[in-house]
Amino acid sequence: MAEEIDNLWLAKHSLFCLLSKDRYPKKAWAVFAESFAPLIYSVPAFLGTTLARADSYSRPFLDDIWAEELGVGNSPSHPVLFESFHRAATSSWGCFPDIQRYGITAGSAMADLCGSGPWPIGVAAMLAHEGQFPVAYGGILENAKRDLGEAAGFFVVHSTADIQHSSVAQLLLQYSVEKGIATEAAIKSAYNSSTDVLRRLTAHAWEALEWDHKSMS
Repeated sequence: MAEEIDNLWLAKHSLFCLLSKDRYPKKAWAVFAESFAPLIYSVPAFLGTTLARADSYSRPFLDDIWAEELGVGNSPSHPVLFESFHRAATSSWGCFPDIQRYGITAGSAMADLCGSGPWPIGVAAMLAHEGQFPVAYGGILENAKRDLGEAAGFFVVHSTADIQHSSVAQLLLQYSVEKGIATEAAIKSAYNSSTDVLRRLTAHAWEALEWDHKSMS
């Protein structure tokens, strides 16, 4: 799996290239927030499904790497951090509830995928996303801090945390193949399906910006 993961495709997407530039329409933050909100808010659901299926070996690792995602301990969950960003972006640059349907579709697809097999399927599905975020979010971090202030915390966290998450996830997937818990083919299929979910959602967010390009400011 490790050699097949392209950690740059999301950072190279037009939406993230735009948000990494010196000048861009600030509405892009609100469109991104509205598109991704339902997916981010559903993360505890599909992580919970995977954790419920974990075995005695994988459970401690998953508990540890996803503790921040689920808000275990003193840190706010990642959906809570995203809500701060979501609220700041939409209050400043407008609400676009119509495009939330793309995130709803993505969240449902991820929940179905994580529930479609043993725990390695859910781990592979999350790896397809988590492997992208450090590079993609790191590239827009300075602009996020400037435009969003403290509400940029979601991007600050994901610029670093998911590096460790991805490393542990790959080791767990290798273990699962060696132990016959899941086949390499099934893991690759889940990874690719999850990648497709993220690609479609990001494409829809970009299309929403293009549809409204004349009024962007």
